[in-house]
Amino acid sequence: MNGRAASQWRRLRAISSRTKNPLAMALNTAPPCASHRGGKCDIVHVRSRALAWVAYGATRMTKTPLVTTFHSGCQDSNPITMRYNSVLARGDAVLADSNFTAALAGKLYGPAAGKIRVVHQGLDCRMFAPDMVTPARVQDVRRLWKVAPHEQIVLLAAPASHASGHKILIAAARLLSRSGLTGVKFILACERKESAFDRDIDRAIAREGLQASCTAPAIAICPRPISRPRLLSCPRRRPRPSVTPPS
Repeated sequence: MNGRAASQWRRLRAISSRTKNPLAMALNTAPPCASHRGGKCDIVHVRSRALAWVAYGATRMTKTPLVTTFHSGCQDSNPITMRYNSVLARGDAVLADSNFTAALAGKLYGPAAGKIRVVHQGLDCRMFAPDMVTPARVQDVRRLWKVAPHEQIVLLAAPASHASGHKILIAAARLLSRSGLTGVKFILACERKESAFDRDIDRAIAREGLQASCTAPAIAICPRPISRPRLLSCPRRRPRPSVTPPS
């Protein structure tokens, strides 16, 4: 893909991330169509549903191969949501990050079953090696999160969404604090966007009187190896496995 085509797709990604309006997405197919014809785009890969609908329309008109990535979170009984999510199963090839996700895509969208390929997500384990994180970096993060030297960290590092279980951890922190637990800081780390959900979490912490022991700081880095938490918390309201669950 040449520079002009890449620029068009970057602009399209920014536009599509701000709207789920079907008419707007339909109109957005024009720029990528022009990019395909003038930029010699050989293949398109998408994993966002809004962008996938635009890419699907553009690639069908230009006869360009489309690869989509299906997520295990794309399961819903609502017919409208099912239709919206179906675009991630409409690619000429459909990628899944686990056998579980592949089976889910095939179950929900039968015609995609023969096009699904499992590509497991990679993980660079070196980032978790203790000698890769200096004590100074650990102390910097602890100061940023206002964690006292004697306090241990319970960390929830998850996207800011209702499914991630932030309020479950807040409720657990309230019960533990009222039972006499001390010396623990509950950190709900996420990429804050000052959205209504972020403000709701702040209000929930304040409502339970947990400002001293529970906080939801913004992060721009993976916090787990740097903060060296005593416990990682994953209280998801909806399971979202990235590996095949045991039978």
